[in-house]
Amino acid sequence: MEIYYSIQWPETIQKELMKGNVGGALAIIDKELSQDPTSESLLYQKAVLQQFNNQPEESLKTLDHILLLNPESMDALTTKAACLNSLMRSSEAIEVLEQALRIDPRHDFALVNFGYTLHSMGRSEEALSFFEKAIQYNPDITRGYQGRACILEESGKYKEALSDLEKALLLYPNDGLILASKAEVLYALDRVKESEKTAAQATKISPHLPGTWKTYGDILYHNRKFRDAALAYERSCSLSQGDIGPFHGVALSYIKMGQWNQGIEWLTLILKHNPEDVTALGNRGIAYMQLEKFEAALKDLERAVALKPDYVIGLNNLGTLYRFLDKNDKSREMSMRVLALEPGNKIAMGNLALLIPSEHLKMNKPQMRKGWRTRFIKK
Repeated sequence: MEIYYSIQWPETIQKELMKGNVGGALAIIDKELSQDPTSESLLYQKAVLQQFNNQPEESLKTLDHILLLNPESMDALTTKAACLNSLMRSSEAIEVLEQALRIDPRHDFALVNFGYTLHSMGRSEEALSFFEKAIQYNPDITRGYQGRACILEESGKYKEALSDLEKALLLYPNDGLILASKAEVLYALDRVKESEKTAAQATKISPHLPGTWKTYGDILYHNRKFRDAALAYERSCSLSQGDIGPFHGVALSYIKMGQWNQGIEWLTLILKHNPEDVTALGNRGIAYMQLEKFEAALKDLERAVALKPDYVIGLNNLGTLYRFLDKNDKSREMSMRVLALEPGNKIAMGNLALLIPSEHLKMNKPQMRKGWRTRFIKK
């Protein structure tokens, strides 16, 4: 769930954003600020554009400048909280939002951003109460409906979530993020074609937002359109503010296409960001296996299961690799670990069957091997 900004863009800025040209929009604002450097409205627009342009630290400086001019600027306070939250400084964001609500306890956007911040901290029930307060005080607050829809979706209440998103779109039909949320819910309701069409529409309306492209990539991926999914994820990565999620999507799309080297490149980028990303290690290990780079594969898979001993996919793949390398004792150990975690796991049982001496088998190895292959998991 993303945090949002209270803003209506001038036509000149909106045109640049529709082209995905955040830098061009910033240039327009800077030119206007050179003539009116204390304009709170222009400074606020600049701060939000800096967020869009992956400059959260610069955005904070601009927002603090606004608060020096006007310590009770609700736009600046709520957006500062959003900025802090994007930097994983959620506790500070909460403090700023509490300050805002002391100034105006019924401020709808402060309530909504409070909800989004709490949700990002895993406090969904508290978040829901803030969304409902915002809707109570302002029945036309689109982000309140969207926030509540997100929590309803997580609870599996897809029809109720869709109803809230439809309400939000009646109020603001051309909102890319609301359309992206609607696309996710439509997919959950098995309305697949409608979902893909809605997600594509979201990217056209808000091409400057990474969330719309990630949602489009997710839906294309689930529809097995891996080439198009990779392109959508790459666009999201180019706009992303440190969110590693679309990087996994790109990597997995290339892996699904059998383009192992490209997949490894993206997984390596993830591991530079976080060397302990278990899923990236596991998937890179599998890609190395496919390229017959067995030492590299062994290193990644062993690291993955060391970091997460209950990583069943990694244990199964490591068992397969050990068997392929004739390390049968270690292969058996991996499969037994899987069965301790998941009794009856078919991959582990199949691997153990292949390790039994052939004279004890009721079927020969070619028969046993049929249907068994290394599998991938999406994070």
